[in-house]
Formats: sequence, structure tokens, C-alpha cells
Amino acid sequence: MSVEDLKNFDRRKKYRVVLSLDEKDKEIFLKKLEMEGVTAQKFLYTKIFKDEIKNTRDYLELSYQIRKIGLTLNQYLKLINNGKSVQDEKILKALEEVTEVLENFKKEV
Repeated sequence: MSVEDLKNFDRRKKYRVVLSLDEKDKEIFLKKLEMEGVTAQKFLYTKIFKDEIKNTRDYLELSYQIRKIGLTLNQYLKLINNGKSVQDEKILKALEEVTEVLENFKKEV
């Protein structure tokens, strides 16, 4: 037992949860454990309880960015509907920003 295990000995959890996986999901799970370099318990505990805050912040940031870009697009569409001209480059730039934000978000999550 490592020193870390001894420190956590008194903190052992009293409830056990069983996870059933098919062969394909088991392989994916084991690869993720290997990549993270942690035990199954630590991996699941982190994903369930600690990553939640990070993901919430990421989702809030993504939501804010999409709303901001959506407002810009709505302004352009309102101008177009009123018969005013809007440069295509501005609309394309706004759409590229949406795509870029989504791609960055996918990489982070």
C-alpha cells in the first residue's frame, strides 16, 4: 500500500456500485484508463464529481459565445429583411466564428 492509500484508508466509501459493459465498451473503458493512468474508481469518481464543474463552465462559455454570434447574425438578417444590403463577408465571418467556437469546444471536451 502506498502512503496515499494509507491516508485514504479511513475514508473508504461504504457503498459499492457495479458497472456492466459489453466487450466493445470494456475495451474503450480500459483504453481510457490506460491513457489517464488511473484506477477505474478514480477515473469514474473524477468524471462524475470533479469534471462536472469544468464542463458547466465550458458549456456556459459556449452558450455565451453562440448567443453573441447569433445576435450578430440576427442583426444582419433584420437588415436584409428591411431591404438594406449587408456584405456577404460579414455573414461568412460570423458563421466561421460559430464553427471555430464549436470546434474548439469539441477539442476541449
